[in-house]
Amino acid sequence: MRPKKRLGQHFLINVHAAKRIASLLDPQPGDRILEIGGGRGDLTVHLVATGADITCIEYDDDMVAVLHDRFADAKNLHVIKSDILELKVEDHFGGTGEIKLVGNLPYNITSPILEWMINNRSRFRQAAIMIQREVAERLAASHGNKDFGSLTIFVQLFYEVEKIFDVKPGSFLPPPKVSSSVLILTRRSKSLVDDEEFPALRRLTSACFRWRRKQLIRILRDEYPIKQLSLESCLDELQVDPTIRPEQLPVESFVALARQLSCLMQQSEHLSS
Repeated sequence: MRPKKRLGQHFLINVHAAKRIASLLDPQPGDRILEIGGGRGDLTVHLVATGADITCIEYDDDMVAVLHDRFADAKNLHVIKSDILELKVEDHFGGTGEIKLVGNLPYNITSPILEWMINNRSRFRQAAIMIQREVAERLAASHGNKDFGSLTIFVQLFYEVEKIFDVKPGSFLPPPKVSSSVLILTRRSKSLVDDEEFPALRRLTSACFRWRRKQLIRILRDEYPIKQLSLESCLDELQVDPTIRPEQLPVESFVALARQLSCLMQQSEHLSS
């Protein structure tokens, strides 16, 4: 079966890498595992061998047929024809209980899948995913690193990210033009932000990394209808240097700053009303 370019298919043919990915979350009999994009089953076969209960989501009708044929005798595998972004977890796993997430994610929809995972984070304590190395480095970046940005913050608000190993293009059929990396994402015991605070934080990070070479105080002055003196007092209270660039600010400081800015905005609106 030939990979389909329009679906971003790159089949993992490196058996060692597939076995390693399958073992990363220490799957045990009775564990529930959701695999994103089973393809021909090159990773699935090693997941099935662990004895865990595997649910494999595959969008391509041809690949679904391949999986059904290849794993006809596997009692612990359930194949679902679906777009992962439209999957309602509770429809297939009930309303409670944790699930381990594993997958070789298509490069072209990595960010939407991450957002889907975060929206369903109460069910996914851990995930082992393979993505484009450049994106992996952004997800795992720490502040002060050139790869640190809004995507870093979005994921690290909810998950701790650990890069495990790289996978060369020759490990796939067809070989992609870039290398890949495998990450483990572990859900934080408590998210760094509440759901209702997230829009304010997203506004802040969007502005900051749209103008990432500007000093922080200049970005805030241009983005928020707040007097500069108030902005400077806010940063001073948070012990943040107003002249730093956004990538130098830790995730936790972005959260604290977004909260302070929200308070200042409310005060400004109250005074003007």
